[in-house]
Amino acid sequence: MHTDRTTKTLLFAIALGLWVDVAGNWMTPTPAHAATTATTTTTGECDLSSIESSISSLESDVSSMESSLSSLESDMSSVKSDLSSVESGVGRIQRGTCSNDKIC
Repeated sequence: MHTDRTTKTLLFAIALGLWVDVAGNWMTPTPAHAATTATTTTTGECDLSSIESSISSLESDVSSMESSLSSLESDMSSVKSDLSSVESGVGRIQRGTCSNDKIC
């Protein structure tokens, strides 16, 4: 029974240590960090050239997305035409009017 008491004591010590660690994390405030994307002047105003650069980057990203979207639309129309061709072939097989004698 001595080992049972020792085991329980060790488990209690581990649990107590974990709770103390959790409580310490709850009590300590998380430090706030300023954003590093825009540089600021001594008066706290954002640098206009940095903002313009970010806007330019966003505009190029939007342009790239529009290009990708038009490519997807083209691919989608190709898939639709392929699907209609497959549907037509399946219809001919169902009616027994296909050109392959082994299938029809």
